[in-house]
Amino acid sequence: NPVHTYLTTGTYEVSLTAVNICGSLTSTQTITIDELTEGLLVSLDLDGDDDQVTLANDLAFGTDQDFTIEMFVRSGGWSADPGIVSNKNWNSGSNPGFIIAGKTDGTTWKFNIGDGSNRIDLDGGVINDEQWHHIAVIYDADGTKQLYQDGEFITSTNDIIPSSVDTALDLIIGADGNGNFPFTGQVAEVRI
Repeated sequence: NPVHTYLTTGTYEVSLTAVNICGSLTSTQTITIDELTEGLLVSLDLDGDDDQVTLANDLAFGTDQDFTIEMFVRSGGWSADPGIVSNKNWNSGSNPGFIIAGKTDGTTWKFNIGDGSNRIDLDGGVINDEQWHHIAVIYDADGTKQLYQDGEFITSTNDIIPSSVDTALDLIIGADGNGNFPFTGQVAEVRI
């Protein structure tokens, strides 16, 4: 049973092909989604004040571990540059650890990673439109670091962080690794 979840309203052409020893049959239909049901994603509703989820930080990326971070985010905007998911002290972008954060413009997001001296910053797209957005960071430690939003490539860099990005701070959804810089919005299906 193939399943596809639509996160935005619109008109879609859907095709299904069935194949067996007698041949194949393809059926195509046009569907229109006028309204999305709340609760499509089970999410954390973060008030931008003191809501956050603190997890033990057992991540050990060191200098050469590749990883991917992905999640769904929905927001109407925020102030400052809040942490959406982080294990770093966001007082400085060079601090060890990573953060996916809202940018100070209140509309777009960014990814930052540092080792205590060096940092990489990549800017994402607009996420303050009260729509669900899938955002992803693909981090190849000795290769390309890439950002994606809603399945579309946003930007990349081949910059390298030469020292360990590990930190003893907690992994927090909704703020930085110290519980500061709180995010206003909803976050769902965080995966690292």
